[in-house]
Amino acid sequence: MEGVFIGRDNHGAAAAGPHARAIVNGDGALAPVLAAVEKLRAAIDAVPEALADPDAALRDVNAIAAATQRNPPDTAAVMAGARRLLDRITAAGVFVSAAENLRRAL
Repeated sequence: MEGVFIGRDNHGAAAAGPHARAIVNGDGALAPVLAAVEKLRAAIDAVPEALADPDAALRDVNAIAAATQRNPPDTAAVMAGARRLLDRITAAGVFVSAAENLRRAL
């Protein structure tokens, strides 16, 4: 059998497919933030032309994800990164729904 197989008894992080990422977050409070950021990453990857600077938006996404993985998580960096990211993406109407998900998670 070729490819990736994730069995039904998986008890940790698992990801499969192109651009899939599995992240274990020690602080459950930031899990919704990280999930919203990962959805934004997928949206940016899908339609980068909707943003004036998609590379900067992806750098913000990466910075937020990294801040959630620190021990302890750097909540100030998460909030600062989220503000930058939201400023970048809310100007592009296609990202409004994804941005609202991040706002709710914060």
